[in-house]
Amino acid sequence: MSNNRVQWIDWCKGIGILLVLLGHTLRTDLSLVYIYGFHMPLFFFLSGQVCNEKKYNWNTFLRSRFNTLILPYIVFYLLTWIYWLFVERSFRPISLEWWQPLVGMIYGAQWHGLMDHNGILWFLPCLFTTEVLFFATSRIDTKWKQAIVVAVLACSGLMIKSNLPWCLNIAMVTLQFFWLGNISRELLLGKEAQTRISWSCLLLGVALGALYLQLCPVWNNHINIATCGYGNILGFEILSFFGIMGLVLLCKSLITNRIGGGQLGRNTLIVFALHQPILRIVRFVGTKVIGNFPVETDILYALAADAIVLICLVPLIWVWNRYAQPLLKKIYI
Repeated sequence: MSNNRVQWIDWCKGIGILLVLLGHTLRTDLSLVYIYGFHMPLFFFLSGQVCNEKKYNWNTFLRSRFNTLILPYIVFYLLTWIYWLFVERSFRPISLEWWQPLVGMIYGAQWHGLMDHNGILWFLPCLFTTEVLFFATSRIDTKWKQAIVVAVLACSGLMIKSNLPWCLNIAMVTLQFFWLGNISRELLLGKEAQTRISWSCLLLGVALGALYLQLCPVWNNHINIATCGYGNILGFEILSFFGIMGLVLLCKSLITNRIGGGQLGRNTLIVFALHQPILRIVRFVGTKVIGNFPVETDILYALAADAIVLICLVPLIWVWNRYAQPLLKKIYI
């Protein structure tokens, strides 16, 4: 896969992670309606784009996903649990006994608040379960049969309102985005896609983005996939599609025009895993230093807080890439 064909995915991931940061900082309709409307489905779609299931059998697939998703999940979960236990618990009390987050780690889902010390980590076991469901579905011989299975699983998952272990019911819903990302892989990543006129991508992306912005107030969905909150189901499905495709096409048009970037998108794992504890530190310090620090309601304060979080993450990203990842590779199964 050439660099150009990967760069636009890095751009999408980078913009997506910025939306995640802003969405977790602000608590206004800009976050709860406009950002939450598609930002998590976007990451499942992009994961489907880069998944080449044909090179795996069941054994190698499970080993690969355990190494790249579950091992980091365990490491980041335990690190942030220790931090919460000995530091954050004293100034941000939550109604959990010291051992309960460990139950949450084993359960692998945001169930009864057991992941409240670092709630975003639900994404990693959910992505693992989604990929396992996808790999099983991909063994079906025709795309239309796969589509039926994906649709049935999505409808079933949408009806289950309590998190199952390892986000099974959420993964049944997110499978549709992963599967759509994968079946459009050749269209968006294939060699033919590199010769297409970028202006067509740009115009279509702008049109879909405009439709998304117009339709968000219509459904006024407050989406929270982590807790099975989908709002209006039709609105959730349509807005997710428009939001994903609008951003994807915009990013493809940028890359075709040789606009560089995407470094943030290459490090989404560590940003996902650590931004919430750091954001809480920024809020705490900001409140102590300047008193009124309305990051939840003022977008300028929210953007400033997110910028500080990203600056704090830079050395942690370096440590992770330089030392932690090579160390983990030594214990890969």
